[in-house]
Amino acid sequence: MEATDRLLSEAETDPKIRRLCSDILGLVLHENHFMFQDTFYIQRQRTAMGSNVAPPYAVAYMAALEGYVFNHPLFRQYSRTWQRFIDDTFCGWDRPLETLLLFDTYINNIWPEVKFTLQHNTKNISFLDTMTFTPKPKASGSRIPFVNTYHPYSRRVEASLRRHWSILSKSYPNVPKFQQPFLSCYRRPPNIKDRLVRADIGSSTRVPRQVFLRTQKRGTFPCLNCLQCNNIQKGDKIFHPHTGRSIPVRGYFTCESTHVIYMIKCPCGLAYIGETTQAVNDRISQHKSNIRCNRDHLPLPHHFRTMGHNVAQLKFKVMEQIEQGRRGQNRVKLLKKREWDIILPSLSSKSWNKLNKAAGDRTG
Repeated sequence: MEATDRLLSEAETDPKIRRLCSDILGLVLHENHFMFQDTFYIQRQRTAMGSNVAPPYAVAYMAALEGYVFNHPLFRQYSRTWQRFIDDTFCGWDRPLETLLLFDTYINNIWPEVKFTLQHNTKNISFLDTMTFTPKPKASGSRIPFVNTYHPYSRRVEASLRRHWSILSKSYPNVPKFQQPFLSCYRRPPNIKDRLVRADIGSSTRVPRQVFLRTQKRGTFPCLNCLQCNNIQKGDKIFHPHTGRSIPVRGYFTCESTHVIYMIKCPCGLAYIGETTQAVNDRISQHKSNIRCNRDHLPLPHHFRTMGHNVAQLKFKVMEQIEQGRRGQNRVKLLKKREWDIILPSLSSKSWNKLNKAAGDRTG
């Protein structure tokens, strides 16, 4: 808390904002929770891994600690570089090992809550999954780096590039970097650890899903158990009524799907985008009732009455569904946000439909 307050003070933050940040940070640190196998726990000491506040809190904490580090005589005399990423540090030391060990003892006694693990080597050392080597004298000039993920065939790709590099050097003789061969660099490919280790190992109680004997189709399909099945518009794509741009349907849906974003298409070619938390067939039934009852204060019935459409001409299709998150996200909020993500980009020019500019039919 003191480290964060000091950082905000140095940034000349407004006192009211500083007190607000301190209160919020205190709430997060004292109600420190994490989830393991669908069960939430309160962590009594330190910060829970995966918390959104953990990285900035660690940065503020380490920034306060560096004030003691930089003022130490050994550091000012022997240190050549100090690089830090959150709480991982890289230090270049230009004197015997004894002085480095003395400095390590000092920084480990500044605050008992923070302990540094010292790894040292005179030739190479790993920092943030990157192997760092003792620098060699640099040749004059700079070379263009060619960075790619390592693969057994990477050497063949490199050889092919070197074989045709003369095309660039001859085509652009005035570019000095093209007159030198490129520099090959490789990044580490995903290993077994990257594929197996996860911060969230998944739910301990998995919900059985429907098994399809063949590739699952995408689109909206009738449930064969309601009156709205005849109004379904089949297909795995939706076409924008003005631009003609195709938008893929994200998933397999029926009339009974809930928490969905749907599209209603009328015979004149316009489209209405809506969202609902209830079963989509119930929502379409409400739209039909509003049209039959001539409720002109709502945009959809007003449009159908003005254009002379009837409920039999109403066609709908589900665009996508918002799944329930395992960490307790607000599903309704995500649903409304995703709906406006679809509508808003088109309001500046030609919207999906003038109907969506009215807010009278926002009930889900």
